[in-house]
Amino acid sequence: MKVKLRKLFIIINLILVVTFLSSCNRKVNLNKPTKEFYINDTANALLNSTKWTIYAYSDELYIDSSSEEYEIAQISGSQVVVLTYIGSVGDINTTEIFNSWGIGKNDMGILLVLFFEEVSGTLVYKELVFEIGLKMSGYLSAFTANTLVEDNFNHETLPGEDYDLRLIALYFAILEYIYLNVYEYNSYNYESFFNEYLNNQYEYFGRLPSEEFSLPLWLWIIIAIFFLLGSWKWLVPLLLFPFSRGKSVSGGGGKSIGYWFRK
Repeated sequence: MKVKLRKLFIIINLILVVTFLSSCNRKVNLNKPTKEFYINDTANALLNSTKWTIYAYSDELYIDSSSEEYEIAQISGSQVVVLTYIGSVGDINTTEIFNSWGIGKNDMGILLVLFFEEVSGTLVYKELVFEIGLKMSGYLSAFTANTLVEDNFNHETLPGEDYDLRLIALYFAILEYIYLNVYEYNSYNYESFFNEYLNNQYEYFGRLPSEEFSLPLWLWIIIAIFFLLGSWKWLVPLLLFPFSRGKSVSGGGGKSIGYWFRK
């Protein structure tokens, strides 16, 4: 019996290693967003602090905009999502991505896509696509969005090569616009949030939910069998794996009719 359990243990560990390695080398899949939903760095171009900032503040926006008064007015559930991609604008259909991910409840969504190319092993920024949800476009026109890009992402005082900083400047400008013009807040502390990011830009805040390892259901079933057999000691190495602990976020079902521009 012990020999059989040892063999089973070896097999499970081999499966775990293969599963883990395949998750580390997975191909870019744009059919669904990451677990954190709001940040999808498929180009692996952004700093850890940048991704956590977008994840946290976008989730806060969704919560803040989901109060009863906004539900009644059918403008609740604003979502701002960021995607990075290695390739050209024509390689992917941003409207299809927007709609399949369902960005924003009540069509109150925004999708920012940053395109990069790889030159001699280095990522080089190419251009940006700014796509606006159907109802959100009634509050934020392409003209105004373009102004936000020019005044923030392309601001002359920001280092041209620091795309993390430029993205965050644009990101907070978008949030400020939404809070003030859609939800009629009296103020939005843009400068404080931006300065906080500056102070922590190169800090590491840990892995995001999608970067943590998680076991498929069928492996959990095998682990349960181990427990039933009273062979819990064989599970200790398995429990050392960094299982996923973060919450999974999803879209609100919003759509776009292709109202976007490139910059």
